[in-house]
Amino acid sequence: MFNKPLLLLYEGISGSGKTSLSKTVQKELGYGVLSIDRFTPSIWVYSKYRGEEILELNRIAERNLELNFDVRVIWCECEISIANQRCLDKNQIEKSGIDKLTQQAFLFQDYFKNYSFFSKILQMDTSLEDIKETVKKVVNYLDE
Repeated sequence: MFNKPLLLLYEGISGSGKTSLSKTVQKELGYGVLSIDRFTPSIWVYSKYRGEEILELNRIAERNLELNFDVRVIWCECEISIANQRCLDKNQIEKSGIDKLTQQAFLFQDYFKNYSFFSKILQMDTSLEDIKETVKKVVNYLDE
């Protein structure tokens, strides 16, 4: 049987810990990294946030990815106030804002629960948990 290459996607609102988690997992497992700032879930969320509709294009892209890769989504969820503070700490003022992040978090939830074609999604609370514990959960998820 053909073993599909693994494709890890880290998704979530700005400040949710995607970059920190992905870099730590990459170091732990020795994976190579292809970094794309926004992928199909994010593209849908931010398009919807701007009032655009691109759902069918996303579903086609996700179907094709699932055919060719073992796609694993790590959905980083974070308390809005913590995500907002992380944005501010990184001087990402344009990404901050409680109302904006709340709406975007709702859209991510809506997308993953109702629209995404991806079948393997790990929902992670990245608010306060120690990064080492979070990485262990991701590694266990990848071993499934």
